[in-house]
Amino acid sequence: VSFAQGVQTGELRGTARDTEGGVLPGVTVSVTSPSLQGTRTATTDENGVYLLRGLPSGTYTVKFELSGFS
Repeated sequence: VSFAQGVQTGELRGTARDTEGGVLPGVTVSVTSPSLQGTRTATTDENGVYLLRGLPSGTYTVKFELSGFS
C-alpha cells in the first residue's frame, strides 16, 4: 500500500475591528515570511473578514493598513 503526501499549507483568517469592536471593511492585510516568495495580500470584505489561503508553514509578519487609521 502506498500513501501520497499532499502539499501542507494553512490559512490565515480573521476579522478586522476597531478599538470599539466595529468591523472594518477595506483593510489591506499583508503577510510576509521567509517561507514565502514576496508578500501575500487580502482586503477585508464588508464584514471586516479576510482570508489568505495556501500559506506554507512558517513564521509570519502580518500588517493591517487602512487610510485614516494608525
